[in-house]
Amino acid sequence: MKEWAASLSVLFILVASNQVLAQILPDKSLQRVQPVRPAPAGTFPLRCRGGAVRAIGFQQFSQTASRLTVSFKRGSKPASQGLNPGECSWLDRRLRDAEPASICHDVTDVFLSTTHNHNSQYTPPDLQLLQSAWSKSAPYLEKVRDPSSYFTVHVKAEGTCLAVKSLP
Repeated sequence: MKEWAASLSVLFILVASNQVLAQILPDKSLQRVQPVRPAPAGTFPLRCRGGAVRAIGFQQFSQTASRLTVSFKRGSKPASQGLNPGECSWLDRRLRDAEPASICHDVTDVFLSTTHNHNSQYTPPDLQLLQSAWSKSAPYLEKVRDPSSYFTVHVKAEGTCLAVKSLP
């Protein structure tokens, strides 16, 4: 009888502790991975990993029109199978050699931090080196240099680049 009472006590303790844990720990059924929003018609989601991007460029066409360009390495496999730092790839397949290896984004706002470098090996010898870039229109720029960051943009091929048409 004592063994049965002890077993019953242990059972009540386990049930009570499970109820306490249920109140403390979040419900796993409520934690779902948020799916990537569907891309607008005619565009496709491109997944990128920050880090060793090849280049960040900036062109100003007028006081209200500018274009950011981020050159990257083509992913050798679908983004769903992982990316190396500085790579971009489609979610379901690798980027083909004939597809552009840069994204371009027309923005109206941009902040650039540059440093001046004089090197007689280059023509012209005076260079402006981009230290950082930020744009409210292109929030992924904050992730471009961080190898632990990933970002997705919805793009459409336009000439020599994949033009950003929307952000997820």
